[in-house]
Amino acid sequence: MTKTLRRACTVDLAYPYHPTEIPSERMRAVAEFMEAEGLNDDASLAGPAAQRLEGKIAELTGMEAAAWFPTGVMAQCAAAQVHAERTGSRTILLHPSSHLELHEEDAHRQLHNLDPQVIGRWGEPVRADDLTGGAACAFIELPQRHDGGALPDWKALEALKARAAGLGLALHMDGARLWSCRPFYDNRSYAEIADGFSSLYVSLYITLCCSMSLYIALCHSISLYVALCHSISLYVALYRSMSLYVTLYRSMSLYVALCRSISLYVALCRSISLY
Repeated sequence: MTKTLRRACTVDLAYPYHPTEIPSERMRAVAEFMEAEGLNDDASLAGPAAQRLEGKIAELTGMEAAAWFPTGVMAQCAAAQVHAERTGSRTILLHPSSHLELHEEDAHRQLHNLDPQVIGRWGEPVRADDLTGGAACAFIELPQRHDGGALPDWKALEALKARAAGLGLALHMDGARLWSCRPFYDNRSYAEIADGFSSLYVSLYITLCCSMSLYIALCHSISLYVALCHSISLYVALYRSMSLYVTLYRSMSLYVALCRSISLYVALCRSISLY
């Protein structure tokens, strides 16, 4: 009865947001699209389909280039590492509710030897006067998930960008939920919202609810894009060095165990001279 009622609705606020489809219907639609577009030979993260996706997201956000990552943790850590290498600073600025602080098992510390400095206050968006110079980058989450979706108003966001530019501080946007921000900013484009950020991360399964988890890291410069792609190759080498690259994605329990075992991450990185 519940499924029948749900499928009869035109607006569905539950997860996932596809009341008119069941999983098999969605998979068939994807398969038909891939075949019609001649994309059946594509592999994950590579090929014309992935390039088309990356290009579309880069266009929407006004960035020069985009790189598709297997996981959000990987994308965010790679962006932080690239900014650290470009500036020579290991310090990154994080809000206390940042996903890196709360949900990534200190991967940025253990894997990349980054030194997080917490700025701002719980319940409030990061403000311009919270920013300090000398850091590799500042992570700005739009909207802030753990603060009820808090967002700075447009004037405050512009002040944040101006302050960072004056300090020579790169801004990285944790835009996992960027897709829900436009109404708050008077329907300004994603490109306008992202303007002033050196790099940006978005998720295509959060809010948009793609059938699989898709994460994109975007950047305003081609050199930064190349560095991000290099980071991807390093992560792939990490998995392959364990002979678990294929098994990793077939076994979610193994993947979770790997992500939660920081000591294993460190040992692996050291074993292949990536630490």
